[in-house]
Amino acid sequence: MERFGPAACLVALGLLTGTGCGNANNGTVDACAPQGTGRIEKKAVFELQESNVTAKEAYSVDVAALSAGQKQTYSFAIVNTASASFAAPLVVTSVALVETDAVGKPVTAGAFECIGPNETPCDKAIWPAIVPASFDKKCITGASATTAAFKVNVSKPGDGTQHKATLVLKVSGDPQWKDKTRSVAFTTTVGTPRIAFSTSLVHFDDVSIGQTAESTFSVVNTGDADLTVSKLELASKDGVEMAVELDASAVGGAAKLAVAMGASVTTSLTIPPQGKIDGLFRFSPTKEVASLSATFYVHSNDPQTPKAFILAQAGAKGPKLCVSPSPLNWEDVPIAQPKLVSVTLTSCGTEDMSLCGITTSPATPSTFALSFETGYFTDNKPPTKAAPLPLPKGKQVAINVTYTPAESKPKESPDTGAILIDTCSGPPIELALTGNGAVISCAVPSIQVTPEGPVGPQDKVTIDGSGSSAAPGHNVTAWKWTSKCSKGAVTLQQKVSTTFSSNIVTECKVCLTVTDDAACESAPACVTVQVVPKCGIHVELDWAPSTGDPSAPSTADLDLHVARNEASEDDTQPVLGAYGSGVYDPWYEVPYDTWWYNPKPEWVQTTCDEYDGLSLDSKVGPGPEDWNIGTPTPMVKYWIGVHYAHKPVGPVPPAPQPTVRIFLKGAAEPYKTLVGPPLDFKDFWCAGVISSEGFDDCPNTNGSAPKIAKQYPDNTP
Repeated sequence: MERFGPAACLVALGLLTGTGCGNANNGTVDACAPQGTGRIEKKAVFELQESNVTAKEAYSVDVAALSAGQKQTYSFAIVNTASASFAAPLVVTSVALVETDAVGKPVTAGAFECIGPNETPCDKAIWPAIVPASFDKKCITGASATTAAFKVNVSKPGDGTQHKATLVLKVSGDPQWKDKTRSVAFTTTVGTPRIAFSTSLVHFDDVSIGQTAESTFSVVNTGDADLTVSKLELASKDGVEMAVELDASAVGGAAKLAVAMGASVTTSLTIPPQGKIDGLFRFSPTKEVASLSATFYVHSNDPQTPKAFILAQAGAKGPKLCVSPSPLNWEDVPIAQPKLVSVTLTSCGTEDMSLCGITTSPATPSTFALSFETGYFTDNKPPTKAAPLPLPKGKQVAINVTYTPAESKPKESPDTGAILIDTCSGPPIELALTGNGAVISCAVPSIQVTPEGPVGPQDKVTIDGSGSSAAPGHNVTAWKWTSKCSKGAVTLQQKVSTTFSSNIVTECKVCLTVTDDAACESAPACVTVQVVPKCGIHVELDWAPSTGDPSAPSTADLDLHVARNEASEDDTQPVLGAYGSGVYDPWYEVPYDTWWYNPKPEWVQTTCDEYDGLSLDSKVGPGPEDWNIGTPTPMVKYWIGVHYAHKPVGPVPPAPQPTVRIFLKGAAEPYKTLVGPPLDFKDFWCAGVISSEGFDDCPNTNGSAPKIAKQYPDNTP
């Protein structure tokens, strides 16, 4: 029997049984060796599991319902998922748990504990080597197990505050985790109080002097923890005759808690979750006024709005601006991912008004940004005192406000700022902004571009987002492609992989955002695709209407011509002297002229494969039409012309204005850009002459420019 060599043994035996087999040295192989001649390297594959699935990167633990001594337990297992035939033991080198308060400071009384094997603290435990179930036990020194189980217990923090903990694991045996750690974050939540008012504005219509009007409201706790009210204030710059009275009997307080104008009342009212305190504004005017306002402030332990307020207005006549929503708050926005809110500004008074400015306050961080691209503002810019924006009564405009957190911040200490809205009279209206960023594992986009590097016009480019990934336990469900090109545009299909091509020389920035099954949208990943000429000379023609909207597509049909100079020397041309007495032109001469009828004569087929000659012919505007030659012939001149040869179908469009761009091989910028005059039907414009030695104007004995031949016939055979 013929013996297997080492490599053949691997295929015939090792892949099936994991056992050793003979080699040329001594007939044996150490089955426990990490690798050997002809063998695949053995390695561990580390995975941290919780409830038999990959453990999450972060856990939020609600401890509000835990009683003293009660614990919430998370059970984890360290697993080696390698195939037994090619596995190496996974060694746990350390498991540590670090606990802090909400802002990262050490705590004296912890709420977290990590318990390892034999009920020993994780940082002191002796961890077994972890191997697959059918692993050869004689290859292990010391204790081993198929999993290493441990648990994290969480108790209700004794100080009543939020605690955080980070579990950090280090292993060896898996090359992928050689210099990395596996971390799991924990955060306790004990419920959060949230203050709200039943209405944001109390409005009194005109009230006669000597009479009293009342309007009711409620202070509501919409959170899931007790709301403690510490102070009440009533203030007014107008000296308005108003007062506030609260009925706190429902929460154990006074049935009539009065707050006079200008007063500050200290209290210790506690409103349970979903509870409320009813109140009323009382207005008793003693003099005639056009407009009065007062603000009632409520100080509480709401970490998001520690000083909330409700506004009261009386006898208000004239212009008024209503802002909605107000204030603006962003909670737990993924770091570096913008989140936009649209704000409506309504002229809600009895008279027309104007806006003289909209800006962020000087203290507002750059994480908040304003945008006026909403269709209401001239040139998408904010109004100014020099150029105010009229806002008739009942009309509204919108602005966009975006929050992009730069770092993770607790809700108790968020980013804060304000938008100042100048109504052209009086102090600006202030729109408060708050937001906090959070470490949220969204999907991660990945783009693979084929082919790599620059491509030529009309080349197909494939962009593949299949390498995008979601957080453990989640899947990518949507791919969103966008593009922006320095010239022209490309069309992208919204699927995992798509193709596109550009008919012109340009540079396109292509971006991908992905969304997972938790509706978490990623930040964009972007690549740049350069489209440059692949041929020795590349000529592009496009055109646009000479009047009206220049960005509107032209319905005219222009033809690109590129001809060798031999044609202009042929006195059999049907049209002679079109550009001056004694000057012959080369147009429509077969085989020397290339146009839609004669796109690829033999002389142009050199080294640019299918792109030689007229490679793209546009039947209707705005083009483009492309012409290429891989290797220009020395001393040969190539005439470039544009003919408006075909009568438009339907209404006569505005006179088209052509643009010719001449590129040399590999250049992103044109060697020459030639803008022609508006063309009438049957005009033939000679744009210029290009050769391996440079560029020349079209020959013209009378010296006139541009080189236009009027009523030039279509001499297509």
